[in-house]
Amino acid sequence: MPCSSCKARGHSCRMISSNSRCSECVRRGRKCDATSVPITNLGRLNQEKKKLELQESEVEDDILRVQQEIARLQRESSEKFNRLLRLRKQKRLLQSRSEAEAVRLDAELSVEDAVERDRLGVDELPFDGPSESGLVPELRSLGHVDVVDWSSVLGADPQDWVFADLAPGNDPTPGSIDGVVPGNSGGG
Repeated sequence: MPCSSCKARGHSCRMISSNSRCSECVRRGRKCDATSVPITNLGRLNQEKKKLELQESEVEDDILRVQQEIARLQRESSEKFNRLLRLRKQKRLLQSRSEAEAVRLDAELSVEDAVERDRLGVDELPFDGPSESGLVPELRSLGHVDVVDWSSVLGADPQDWVFADLAPGNDPTPGSIDGVVPGNSGGG
């Protein structure tokens, strides 16, 4: 801080490190109450100040880069989230169309069955045997590949399905003992 004399007169209060009075107080022969930094230290302080300003500028640049990266990631996240919402909406629409198509096909088959029953004059249509119903191939053509007509695989009547042969001790594999073929530890 400048001394009270320099401050009152509006002079620049400068002092050297070897003297405890400012140049103005020395010139006037007065007592100096300055707590200012000596002139010789100003150069070093200016260098320190410039160094700190440079570091401050670098940190500001780093902050700006990080904020730009955050903004980019937020945009990317927002785009991905919006894409997810669109995909979910498409999935719901596809599901509802698929369900509507299944209802339509069922109604169509019911009408065809009713027409056929009326034509034959029966209450129940005869079963032709273990062939796939007409609905299964149509559902598969619509992408429902996991639809299986088990009657075509195991027979029309579930009571005819034979699983008793697969019980322990009833292994249908010839030469096996409890499902293990001698010489083959992996089973029948």
